[in-house]
Amino acid sequence: MKLSAWIERLKERWNDHGYTCDLCGAELFSYPQPRLCEACEKSLLSNGNHRCDVCGRATVTEGVCLICKRALPAFDKGCSPLVYHGDTAGAINRLKKDNAYLALTFAEKMAERVRQEGWDLAEAVVTFVPLSKEKRRIRGYDQAEELAKAVAKFLALPMRDVFVCTGKKDAQKELSPLERRKNVEGIYRVVERKAVKGKSVLLVDDIMTTGATGSECASRLKRAGADKVYFVTAASLPERK
Repeated sequence: MKLSAWIERLKERWNDHGYTCDLCGAELFSYPQPRLCEACEKSLLSNGNHRCDVCGRATVTEGVCLICKRALPAFDKGCSPLVYHGDTAGAINRLKKDNAYLALTFAEKMAERVRQEGWDLAEAVVTFVPLSKEKRRIRGYDQAEELAKAVAKFLALPMRDVFVCTGKKDAQKELSPLERRKNVEGIYRVVERKAVKGKSVLLVDDIMTTGATGSECASRLKRAGADKVYFVTAASLPERK
C-alpha cells in the first residue's frame, strides 16, 4: 500500500469506525460498527486469566513472571491486551508492514486495558519507543508512534515525541533476556526532557517480548525526571511453561 493510500485510510478510521472488518474486510452490519468481525475478534488471543503483577504478560500461575523475578524492569507497571501468538502475531506484523491503519484497532484495545489497570494518569503524557531513522525511512512510518497517537486520543492524553534512537540494535529474536538488555543499552536518548519531568509517562510499543526495550526506555525517562513510567504494548509474549 502506498504511503498516501494508508494515510487516507488512517484518516477515515481516525474519525469513525468503518463498515468492514479491519482484518479480513468482511462487511459489518451491527451499529455502532465494531472494528473487527466476530470471527477475527475471536481469532485474537486475549491476555486474560493470570498476568504478571509487574509486566502484565500472560503467566502460568498468579504472581510475578520468571523474567521479572530475574531482573525487575525499570518501568513501574506494564500491560497488554493481547498475547503475541498465532493470528495476533500475524495481525501485528501487518501493522508493521504497510497497514498502519491497524494502529487504531490495537490502540482501542490497549486504551481499554490501561483503563482497567487503574493507573494514575491524570497528569500523564504518552510517548513511544522509536524506530531507528533507517527503519523509519524504509517503512515510511513508525508503528509505535501510530499506536501512541491513537492511544493518546482514546485516553484524552497529550502525546509527545521525546526519544531519538541513536544506535542500531541487533535482531533480538534469538537473544536471551540478558543479551537483549545489553543489546539495547544506550541506544535511546530523551531529547524533550521538559515534556516528561515530574510527570507520569505512558510508554507505548507494539510488542513486549522480554521487556528489555521498554525497561531501557523507562530508565532513560526516569533519568530525565519522569515520576512514573507505565508500559503498554498491543501484545506480549506469554511466560513459557
